[in-house]
Amino acid sequence: MKKVRLYEDFIAEDAKTVTPDSDIKIDDFSTDDGIELKSQEIIGAIVSSETEKEFKEYFFDQYGNTAFTEADMQNLVVMYNEYLEEITAKETEEEEEEKSPLSTAMIAFLVFVVAGSSLFQVISSLMDPKNRTD
Repeated sequence: MKKVRLYEDFIAEDAKTVTPDSDIKIDDFSTDDGIELKSQEIIGAIVSSETEKEFKEYFFDQYGNTAFTEADMQNLVVMYNEYLEEITAKETEEEEEEKSPLSTAMIAFLVFVVAGSSLFQVISSLMDPKNRTD
């Protein structure tokens, strides 16, 4: 059986995901000055940096301040920000999932209280001697 490969398979063949759960793929990157950055190094910098400034500083410390053009650094920052957006979206989704069961339980409790209160009022009015027709 032959396996048909798509054009995208060849382009992203060397691309690595940032983490196993991530959808963000990072390719090797060549700067305008010809410096070759491996995807593993970029991923390491992305994962270990807490801020964009820290991310940039890693590359400037490794290769010097003049090694990157503004466009090069912007491309690297885009990779960092994509990963940050993905992490933020996942955290937000997890927070919403955590809140959902509590919210559902709260709504169920309120419905129970309101229904119980209404039932109590009906029973009370039926038990009131003024409303009886003996």
